[in-house]
Amino acid sequence: DTVINNHDETELEGIEIEYNFELGNGFSIMGMFANQEGTVTNSVQDGTLVPIGPDCTYGTADDGGWCTTEGITVNFGGLPTGRTPENTWSVGLLHETQIGNGELITFISHKQMDEFYIVDKAVGGTGVIEPKYDLTDMSISYRWDNHSVTFSGKNLGDTEYHEQTLQLFGAGGFQGWGPPQTWALEWQTEF
Repeated sequence: DTVINNHDETELEGIEIEYNFELGNGFSIMGMFANQEGTVTNSVQDGTLVPIGPDCTYGTADDGGWCTTEGITVNFGGLPTGRTPENTWSVGLLHETQIGNGELITFISHKQMDEFYIVDKAVGGTGVIEPKYDLTDMSISYRWDNHSVTFSGKNLGDTEYHEQTLQLFGAGGFQGWGPPQTWALEWQTEF
């Protein structure tokens, strides 16, 4: 069985800055920086629908099991929100130049995400932290007339990271891993 508990109210504070500068000679640099902090401000849940343990008290060693006593509620207010890395940043470099009858476009980007609760503390007491990770992508394209050919690589460092995690207490759970290092060759023709 899977139980979905939604928090009544959360509060996110932060700032995001995006930039894109043309440097001349076909070069551009772009990226972003985001800083955020999230807090669950109100979240009262039925104690039988959260894994607070048979002692029915959140924050004890029994967290992870199930409370079966009716009428128990748990308030998760004040806990950090899940899926909220404190800092995220990226930078990319683009170069465009004419070659023959077409245009050669090269792009490389790097992104870093701070560690964050991929499963927040309201599930299982301790939460599950996704460690900080970095991703680097690149592409080289040549476009002419109505055609283009692109060679690209994603996650060049073959970083292992989770895109999602769903805990099923007592029975394991599911984890959705981010794509591994991937290479592609694409041909495109527009009619």
